[in-house]
Amino acid sequence: MSWLTFWRRPRASGEAQARSARTRLFGGRRFTRGVPYILPSDGEEINRLDFQHYMLRYALKGNFAAPVGQPLAILDVACGTGRWCAEMAALYPQANVVGLDMTPLTETGTARSDNFSFVQGNMLEGLPFADNSFDFVHQRLVIAALPTDRWVRQVQELLRVTRPGGWVELVEGSMMPGGPGLQALNELGVRMSQKRGISLDDASRVDEFLRAAGARQVERRIVQLPVGKKTGRLGAMAETDYLAIISGMRGYLIAQGLITEERHNEVFAQARAELASGKLTWPFYIAYGQK
Repeated sequence: MSWLTFWRRPRASGEAQARSARTRLFGGRRFTRGVPYILPSDGEEINRLDFQHYMLRYALKGNFAAPVGQPLAILDVACGTGRWCAEMAALYPQANVVGLDMTPLTETGTARSDNFSFVQGNMLEGLPFADNSFDFVHQRLVIAALPTDRWVRQVQELLRVTRPGGWVELVEGSMMPGGPGLQALNELGVRMSQKRGISLDDASRVDEFLRAAGARQVERRIVQLPVGKKTGRLGAMAETDYLAIISGMRGYLIAQGLITEERHNEVFAQARAELASGKLTWPFYIAYGQK
């Protein structure tokens, strides 16, 4: 059985109608209107994001790398399903944990606690918090949503709401190098991203963005995730997650005329075999810095 088992959460009809109004369909998947995000925004993607959270927590042996001490206020920007926030709220019961995202948590199914609150908002429009509000600010996996010319400004916003002496942490995954199948799909992802001003290579520059924004004591780590069931549990998780990512973009790529359905089927089959080979690794970049 696959390490990724998608489950369905019931939604109230009013919430479903509101979500439909702000999204559009490509190949049966919903994409958010008016934002540069290149991945779907639907129930299937919500489940993938939860799965990816568990994969990264397992790979990184925890939910963060920065030496945060005992924070009293924590912010997660582009919090997705809120799973990271919920776990941090449980780990630090003395802290107020806030998650910010465009998608309401009512659509993700994540339960909130007394010390975990949610604010709906678009990070590209600025953070709706006062200066020096948080001890620890976390932002993860926004590479598919943040244009290159916005990165430094975005990190400056993260630092603005961080208290002096507090920490900002960035975590991003890069494209996975591979054979002809993965190379073809990666090139399509690059073309799709470039139309939105996004460079997927920015993942490897997270430490540069922190320094350019004014952070001190910047540290950077690179974690190479094994890929493929042959490499063990983590490799099976990475293989499943990457397949879900490239599958999620399929409908949009075909609808935009970037590839035919037949050609996508061909390169996807090649990519699946390459991922299953057990010979690949998937690079993730972690950087943190102090205000």
